Amino acid sequence: MARAIDAALPRGLTREEQIEMARAFEEAFVARGMAVDMALHDEPASDGGHIVHVHYLLETREVTPDGFSGVVREWGHKASLSEWRMEWEARLELALEHADMLERAAGLEMHRDEAAAQSLAREEVLEL
Repeated sequence: MARAIDAALPRGLTREEQIEMARAFEEAFVARGMAVDMALHDEPASDGGHIVHVHYLLETREVTPDGFSGVVREWGHKASLSEWRMEWEARLELALEHADMLERAAGLEMHRDEAAAQSLAREEVLEL
């Protein structure tokens, strides 16, 4: 069994910065003991730009030096999902700040609460 997480990456970041942000978030899951499959996608947008996003597939069983152990139920709790969302938002803010784009992140605040409610309602896929 696995959990899927989808997250948009800011257009204003360079490809290298997008990859760095995606990998740093992946490493945070690995540090918790999760096996993670990550895929970065770049699709054309209707305005001629690009929609860059990342998909994470997270194993629900912890990886130990002896292999996979049992399912970690806490990873499916709303508190964990909320913690991961806040972690993504903090990483996003740092990346935008580093790229001098923090003012553009202010618009994300309006959509965050609505997206958070929808994400928590859909346990199998969390969209950040």
